[in-house]
Amino acid sequence: MPTMMKLTDHVEPLWFLALPMRPEWQWPTLALMYAIGALAYTVAGRIALAAVKLPME
Repeated sequence: MPTMMKLTDHVEPLWFLALPMRPEWQWPTLALMYAIGALAYTVAGRIALAAVKLPME
């Protein structure tokens, strides 16, 4: 949603961290937040996969 707001130039400074920031920091903050989210999903998937591979006792 915030990315769409930036792309359409209809920006309302809401709860999203990047939108109330200065314009030159908005896109880097968006990219960083996407990277953190992707990393979190990757770690969660690897933990879940490791848990499935554990032998049942």
